[in-house]
Amino acid sequence: MGAPCVLVSCPSPSASRRAITLREALEPTAVALVPARSGSVRVPGKNVRPLAGHPLLAYAIETALQSGVFGRVVVSTDSESIAEIARWYGAEVPFLRPSEYATATSPDIEWLAYTLDRLPEKYDLFAIVRATNPFRGPDAIRRGLEQLLGTPEADSLRAVELVKQHPGKMWVLDEDGRTMRPLLDQSHLEIAWHEGQYPALPEVYVQNSALEIAWTRVVASGTKEGRTVAPFFTEGHEGLNIDEEEDFERAEHLLAAGAASLPTVARSPYAAEGGAAGALVLSPASRAASSRVASLETLYCDAGWRPWIFLKATTDDGLVGWSEITDSHGSPRGLAGVVEDLAPLVVGRDPRATEQIYWKLYRSTRQSPGSVIAKAIGGIENALLDLKAKVLGVPVYELFGGPTRETIPLYWSHCGTTRARAWEVTQTPKLASYEDVAELGREVVARGYKAFKTNVVVPGDEPQVLMPGFGSGDGTIRAGEIADALVSLLEAFAEGTGGKARPIVDLNFSLEPEGCLHVVNALRDFGLLFLEVDLFDPAALALVRQRSSIPVCSGENLYGSRDFRPYLEAGAMDVASVDVIWNGFHQAKKIADLAETFEVNCAPHNYYSHLATFIGAQWCAAIPNARILEIDVDDVPWRDELVTVVPEIDDGELRVPSGPGWGVELVEDVLRDHPWPKTS
Repeated sequence: MGAPCVLVSCPSPSASRRAITLREALEPTAVALVPARSGSVRVPGKNVRPLAGHPLLAYAIETALQSGVFGRVVVSTDSESIAEIARWYGAEVPFLRPSEYATATSPDIEWLAYTLDRLPEKYDLFAIVRATNPFRGPDAIRRGLEQLLGTPEADSLRAVELVKQHPGKMWVLDEDGRTMRPLLDQSHLEIAWHEGQYPALPEVYVQNSALEIAWTRVVASGTKEGRTVAPFFTEGHEGLNIDEEEDFERAEHLLAAGAASLPTVARSPYAAEGGAAGALVLSPASRAASSRVASLETLYCDAGWRPWIFLKATTDDGLVGWSEITDSHGSPRGLAGVVEDLAPLVVGRDPRATEQIYWKLYRSTRQSPGSVIAKAIGGIENALLDLKAKVLGVPVYELFGGPTRETIPLYWSHCGTTRARAWEVTQTPKLASYEDVAELGREVVARGYKAFKTNVVVPGDEPQVLMPGFGSGDGTIRAGEIADALVSLLEAFAEGTGGKARPIVDLNFSLEPEGCLHVVNALRDFGLLFLEVDLFDPAALALVRQRSSIPVCSGENLYGSRDFRPYLEAGAMDVASVDVIWNGFHQAKKIADLAETFEVNCAPHNYYSHLATFIGAQWCAAIPNARILEIDVDDVPWRDELVTVVPEIDDGELRVPSGPGWGVELVEDVLRDHPWPKTS
């Protein structure tokens, strides 16, 4: 395979796997570096040579993205054309590699040190993910990182496999070429290795290029691996490196025989404009014009106290668009049924025509407006927008004139609520006392959040969340009880936050105007950022706002500009809570544009998975009047594993994702690992 032979002292493969998870570790930061210089000699253009419809580079990028462990996936290349391909498949190319670091004899440490030094962020770890190992998948990266984190004495880890030709049986010629001697000195052995049988020889491993991970500190010493290297034992064909033409032929043969599989590539095949040499089917513009929606599919997973619901749109050329349509209010199967009923109006259509498709769906269902129908249509619109943006290689916000911002402030939603009603499934501390509330307030500040939202929570051995609007309906009658509970709750939070994070209280549908105003009077001295109130009568909500000393936020249960307009005209809200996944991105933007004409800011309603958070963040980057974005911090412990990229949060602000489409993909294997309804 062209790799040099190395002798290493290795434990057995099974012994090298330590029972440690990424979440149990200290969560060091890591960057994936994909080298892709343009000057390959033995296999010209090998990094972008197509295999099964995509360039080799695509599989390395997708593997790194799908592993879910990297803060960035960066391609190092000296070629702008390779950089264009890399960006198409979702990687970043912040700068080109200098030509002197891209020769056939340039050592890795040169481009590696150059790249790490130029990146503005400093990472604890780096992984070299080479394009020439197409059968290495995201699981290999996760296994490797877990192993390195579980081997504190190691500076690095690199992939190895058992040698097929033992160096003990290798010889080198003497200077005259007439005699030879063993490659390895064996004079100390009773029986020389070259005279013994293979089973009697010590195990020797040869490095392959499937994976290299190291602590970045080693680079300062002029090496990419440091002094102590841990072995990563590749499995199956993970170690196959395409370095010769025969290697490429072997890869094609393995695929044809079904003996090996490639990582899934969600994006459509890249091709240079004009069908230049090396093109992989169609240019983006031609591909978009010829593509048609082939299917719509609804997928569920059990997210603890409710299911997460996703919509997957697939085109006839294999491109996938995602959206989320989570509805925890008793209608998951109803949503799936509506999507199934609407699918014939979408399948076979050009996915770029999102507005035309939206109006076709709206007009076909206008006698059943809003609610589950609106959520299904919004999900279809969002999945098609993801497709459209991926084809064009841009984030969705660029389709709407963005970005208007690079970051958006966050507030911690259901703060305390989740630890009262779902602490077991989220594996968070139970809210058993008001001291627990104060401690949670300290945690809010420690994690950088400047605002948090809670509900009517009563701590205790059996903590309660009072929501009479979804149950008994006697909220206003119990307004005094609700106000007293909130005063006790906010006093405890204030003790913990020290005033460094502002509270938001969500009353949902619990109270009529009389009860709302009773609560407003009780909470007027707590410095609320706003009070969330849901009322289906614009005049009633306007009355609350007019008499309230606290800003009023509302609208999460409204659909489309038609629903919002009477509330805005009545002056019923200071902040519009717009649900982007329930309305659809474009329709939600129309709401924001309408709200802006009334000088009203928007705070997206968002208590779902990371996919919805990415959609909401992109929406904030497409409008001028985003106030703050909701996010649930407490959730099921495997939430990060469900997506290829996790939200980048720093000091309470979310960086708007900039990858194609929503900038994130779902990991379907993880989704299937958590079926809903539960099978047992």
